[in-house]
Amino acid sequence: LSTDMFGPLLSLLHSPWDRTRSSSYDFAASLIRRARARGEDLPPPLVEDAMAREATRRGVHLAGSPRQREADTGARLLALLHASSRPSRGGERGAAEFGGELVDLVENRLERMRIALERAVKGTTGSGGGGAGSAGTAEVAGDAPGEDEGEGESDAAPKGAGKLPLAHGLFQALRLVLDGGGAGARSDLHGRAARACCRAIELSLAVVADVKDHDEEE
Repeated sequence: LSTDMFGPLLSLLHSPWDRTRSSSYDFAASLIRRARARGEDLPPPLVEDAMAREATRRGVHLAGSPRQREADTGARLLALLHASSRPSRGGERGAAEFGGELVDLVENRLERMRIALERAVKGTTGSGGGGAGSAGTAEVAGDAPGEDEGEGESDAAPKGAGKLPLAHGLFQALRLVLDGGGAGARSDLHGRAARACCRAIELSLAVVADVKDHDEEE
């Protein structure tokens, strides 16, 4: 697979048309699986360390967008990067580690959502310190799983009502990874993903209940 051929497919992931994004992802994923099966090299943007990390950062940034099209793009880009990862060997970072870091990031994002929503419901947002919930959109886990790195203005501390960290794009990426059977030897990822989904639902229901109680009190 050459960069000249694969590049347009990655560009199509940004299409405003849902079917185009979906079809380009499916085609790109099938090419990656076929190349892996034949032992062929993948394009540098997917596997060269610095370029792949930058693409991962970009994918996480987009996956945290409130715009569905951007979140879709980020989720599919992360899934393609996972599919491009080599099987885990020894201490090397491979597909299983990538999947584990993705779950770590989902769990971290949910905690940030909990803090931000709690502050919003209680009317205390805007004066918080630099804790885990003080950042806006989380970034990709780097060498240490679960450790987020900021990127520019989008990760600045919230002002006023602040930014709500969103996890829907990351959940979509995780679903694509697990549906593709690419979780590697980390069978625990399915259990962790299920627990994260339950936590997200509980968080949403708790917020709805708090808002309803607040309205009734008024």
